Amino acid sequence: MIFFAGTVSAADEAIFVNGSSGLDTNDGYSWSTAKLTIQNATGTVNSNGVVTIADGVYSGTGNTNITIDRNMTIQGLSETGTILNGTGTNWIFNITAGVNVTLQSLTITNATARTFGAINNNGNLTVENCTFTHNNETSNLVMSYGGGAIRNSAEYGTIIVNLTNCTFEYNHAARSGAAVLNYCDVAGNYVISTVTNCTFNNNTADIHATFYNAAYGGDIISEIANCTFTNNTAGIGGGGAIANFASYSSVKSTITDCNFISNNANMGGAIYSYANTQVNFITCIVTNSNFINNTAINGGAIVITRHSGILNLTAHFNRIVGNMATTGSAIYNGGGTVNATGNWWGSNADPSGQIFGLVDYSPWLFMTINATPDTTNNTQTSLITVSLNNYSTDGSSSSPVDPNLGHIPDGVPVTFSLIDGPLGTLGSQTGFINGTASIIFTANAVGVQHVNATIDNENRTATITINPSGHVNITKTADNYTPNYWDGVTFTITARNEGPDDVEGLEITDILPNGLTLISADTHGFGSYNSGIWNIGNLANGTTAILTLFVNATSTGTFTNWANVTAQTTYDPEPWSQDNTIITVPSAADIAVEKSFYDYEGDYEITSANYWDVISTRILVTNNGPDTATNVVISDIFGSGLSFADEWWVKWDINDWYWNLNDASFDPATMTWTIPSLPAGQTAALDIMTNLTSTGTLHNYAELVSSETYDWNHTNNNDTAYLTVPEASYLSIYKEFRDLPWGNVITTAYYNDVIYAIVQVKNQGPDTTSVSILDTMAGIVWTGNYYVLSNVGSILPTPSSWVLNDPVNTFNGTNWNIPFLNTFIGSEKWLAIEGIINTTGINAASNHAETVDQNTYPYKGYANYTANLTTLAAPTSIIVDDVRGNKGDTVTLSATLTDHNSDPVVGAMLEFWVDGVKVGESNTGSNGTATFNYQITETPGNHTLKSVFNGNTFYQGINTTGNLYVPSANLYIVITSDKNNPTVGETFTLRYKLGNNGPDTADNVTITIPLPEGFVISKIEGDGNWTVNGNTIIWTMNNVTVGDPYLYISGWTTGPGNYLFSASIASDTFNINSMGVSSLTLNAQPTVNAATTTNTVGMQTTGTPIVPLALAVISVLCGLVATRKNNKRI
Repeated sequence: MIFFAGTVSAADEAIFVNGSSGLDTNDGYSWSTAKLTIQNATGTVNSNGVVTIADGVYSGTGNTNITIDRNMTIQGLSETGTILNGTGTNWIFNITAGVNVTLQSLTITNATARTFGAINNNGNLTVENCTFTHNNETSNLVMSYGGGAIRNSAEYGTIIVNLTNCTFEYNHAARSGAAVLNYCDVAGNYVISTVTNCTFNNNTADIHATFYNAAYGGDIISEIANCTFTNNTAGIGGGGAIANFASYSSVKSTITDCNFISNNANMGGAIYSYANTQVNFITCIVTNSNFINNTAINGGAIVITRHSGILNLTAHFNRIVGNMATTGSAIYNGGGTVNATGNWWGSNADPSGQIFGLVDYSPWLFMTINATPDTTNNTQTSLITVSLNNYSTDGSSSSPVDPNLGHIPDGVPVTFSLIDGPLGTLGSQTGFINGTASIIFTANAVGVQHVNATIDNENRTATITINPSGHVNITKTADNYTPNYWDGVTFTITARNEGPDDVEGLEITDILPNGLTLISADTHGFGSYNSGIWNIGNLANGTTAILTLFVNATSTGTFTNWANVTAQTTYDPEPWSQDNTIITVPSAADIAVEKSFYDYEGDYEITSANYWDVISTRILVTNNGPDTATNVVISDIFGSGLSFADEWWVKWDINDWYWNLNDASFDPATMTWTIPSLPAGQTAALDIMTNLTSTGTLHNYAELVSSETYDWNHTNNNDTAYLTVPEASYLSIYKEFRDLPWGNVITTAYYNDVIYAIVQVKNQGPDTTSVSILDTMAGIVWTGNYYVLSNVGSILPTPSSWVLNDPVNTFNGTNWNIPFLNTFIGSEKWLAIEGIINTTGINAASNHAETVDQNTYPYKGYANYTANLTTLAAPTSIIVDDVRGNKGDTVTLSATLTDHNSDPVVGAMLEFWVDGVKVGESNTGSNGTATFNYQITETPGNHTLKSVFNGNTFYQGINTTGNLYVPSANLYIVITSDKNNPTVGETFTLRYKLGNNGPDTADNVTITIPLPEGFVISKIEGDGNWTVNGNTIIWTMNNVTVGDPYLYISGWTTGPGNYLFSASIASDTFNINSMGVSSLTLNAQPTVNAATTTNTVGMQTTGTPIVPLALAVISVLCGLVATRKNNKRI
């Protein structure tokens, strides 16, 4: 898919048409859903939308006879590929008034209609990059008919038409406007037409013009620029290319930079303007255009004529050539005003013969030619320039005109030729631009050369005089370019005439410089040599003259001897030749080398320094003369213990202030110093920065290696310096933390952990030393223990290598003293300080060690190192004791808090929670245990007991759960009697069966048994313990498990009637009391024998009030008192 950049905005609707695969039922919003026909698309698209048409041929129904009634852009994928074909029977578009339409990249062909050919436009139309070919308008009945390709009509209002980069070929109109008709018949309306970069070829109108402006009441403004009209024909009317017609209206036609070639008409082969009535105006302005070979009966190029009205033609800076007509081969004025000054009519002659009528044509453009320069020399050039930027009024003389005011079109053909000789050649000519063209003539012979130029029908000739020239080339050589002092040297000077002509009056100068002395000279027959002047005279073309000079080198140094042409009367096309020879005579010098040691800054000489110091080893090189020494090479040789420190300084004169850092004259790779130049009496200095890498007596040696300048004294070419370096050592310190002295490196630890701060000290040499190390710890408490490992190599992994509290290499909590640390490879000592973490935080614990004393020079200063350890709050654990107790009991809740080392955490606050409710808190004691007395309020069953430690700076929080169990029992009593209706005085036994349905044992059970009045106890037996208090028996048991203890009470009644026997149960253990007490009622029968004797067991008088006792019995029956059972009877 191809889109046209800048055509539409993103907000405009786009409809796509594909004549081979589209369907009109599609929405047209993409190529895959394209419309089939153009008419459907133009009828569907929204106002200001874009219709894009795929390549193909579109004809017939749906693709022709299309009326456009809204703003839109219609564009093809390619100008040559998207073809709208009227097939000779249909028009293409009818654009209604008030509509803005843009057509792009289309070919419109074979459209046919009666009043227009392809497009009838009543709106605003822009056409870009389109081709109109073989379109046809068929009726000549009405003046408004026409426009074989496009008819533009302003009958409904002013319209604007823009045509750009379009081609109109083989179109036809039965009336006028074979390609385009602009028609305006309503006063106040305008057709505003702009045509740019368009081509009109082979179009035919039966009456008027290929491009016709017809104003019948309205007005037309037409601008045509950079267009070409070729082989177009108008029939019985006028204007093979363009016609302007006005009736009760006006036409302004502006034509710029256009070409009118071989067009034909009855009137005005190229342009025709006609004013029909008094109330009309036609203004035609033609500038910078070509009118070539157009033909007509009247006015081969241009006609203006009128019935009445005002008619003006202005034509300037046009090329009007080769046009033909019976009357007025160029311009025909039939009644208007014509200003045709400043045009080129094909020759310099008066152009009046090409004009009919009153035309102001003078001045006209006049052709000139000139050569610059008009006199030159052989092999040189002259610029030939032809110009039409001249005005003439007589055809023989002219005056220049500024091309900025105007000039004829660029590209006018110009022909240059050499008339005689030839005495040279012509180069490539420039194009005809801004009214001129030029070409370069290059001479190759002596004489007079005529150069001709032809433009259209005019020939002009320039004359160039060519004089002789010659160039003499000088070379100079020597047989010895580096002679020693007072050696002889032979110079040879050659002078060759390289032509092209003989040279006269030749003189060459060769004056010897001071330090070279002439012995003799030989001219070899070419002139004479005297006082440095070689006078040759005449030297024929191709001849070489030779001069030989014999001299002595009477001084040292470098000498340049010049030979150069200083006179010749013949022109030389090149600068006068010269050449030189450079002779270098080596100098003599006495080069002395001195060696010494200096401090780093180079301020003072030293005889001793410390190990690893960087000092200056200085070389002084003095030239004792007599001449400057060049390229002096000094070698510096370091003795053992001296190491180059990658820095050096050069001072070319010891008396200067300025030193040059890392000057390129010294090569550290070879330790050689090259002094380019050392004047006599001057001393150069080189300070080499040197690192002292051993102790003892060190030496440095320097010597002269070579010199370009001869050194006549070899006794002072080398020297040695000595330096004393006392013993020294460098101790490195390393720190880390471990879990054991021989264990793993750690970066984190917990609060209260025992860790080991490791210190490694290593003697990097070069000498053995003693050392004292200061060690300070933060966040760590020393335990008083330390371990020392003396080792060569890596740390041994076993404890046996470490000495606990080493008595030799002692540590007192702050200072570690090592009496002897040698320099064996890998020799080192390790200290492991045992400590306990007493802080927390990121890098909160640290251990810093630094050297504070040693008995050798610490050449790198005292070492130090700090290790940091991130300490964390210690993990903890809680053990919660399970608790069992009855509701209402006070129990002790207990939890023990320990750290990750199982050590008790003392003084920590522990919270106690029961079933999610905090019930209390307590601090841990010395054993890590916290207790809290809690009265049970919970119902029987299991309850979650939790202890919470919320943590603090040193210990991590934790919580753990235990169990609080509240037991329950279900106690009941069943009372039975072995006799249901005993008689009064008859003994019977009551059985009190105590039961427990669980689920737990009932503790401390008390059963209260009230006895009715009239019941006499004779005996009590059973399980547990009991007491008798008056009419009440208290039956107690320590605990009652799930089962059935019994109590048997025997006795008799003292009188007849009903007796109620009951009981109440009390227990420490919660009593569910689902069954309670089953009471028993007995009916005592009267005795038959009143003489019956009864034995009684006396009741203990307790004094217990009856009413309160009865209330207690009722309370027991209601389950308000718990019971306890024990000692089950077997």
